Amino acid sequence: MNYLKSTAEKDYAAAYMAQNVLRMVTNDTFPEFIPWISEEESKKLIQSNYSPEMDNDVIIYPNPARNVLTIQLEQESEADLLLVIADMQGRLAMKVIIPAYTNKMELDISALPNSVYYCLFEADNKFIADKKLIIIR
Repeated sequence: MNYLKSTAEKDYAAAYMAQNVLRMVTNDTFPEFIPWISEEESKKLIQSNYSPEMDNDVIIYPNPARNVLTIQLEQESEADLLLVIADMQGRLAMKVIIPAYTNKMELDISALPNSVYYCLFEADNKFIADKKLIIIR
């Protein structure tokens, strides 16, 4: 039973990441609900809806990055934002809270190995933006 649960959890994350790759490559959107397994919240299934309302308002640089990533928000959010950084296999690499009313933040990414990552920005259990991040040292 644990094996089946583990496989299902991996498949949900893989499906979400696959849709993100397709959206980044084709610029298509997928308005349907996407199940997401959150590893840190007791593997609880969260129904989240991707809404690219802030996609153009979130800027990350430099990209490719080395040790520090700057996150700039063109519009300050009235609520805390959650930044989830995941690797190409959908594994959680880093999770960061961006406090409300923050418009610029520097993030230490020196612990992350060279790779390509997805930066997923969430507010109120809804993904509002995502960016591709490349780390090269």
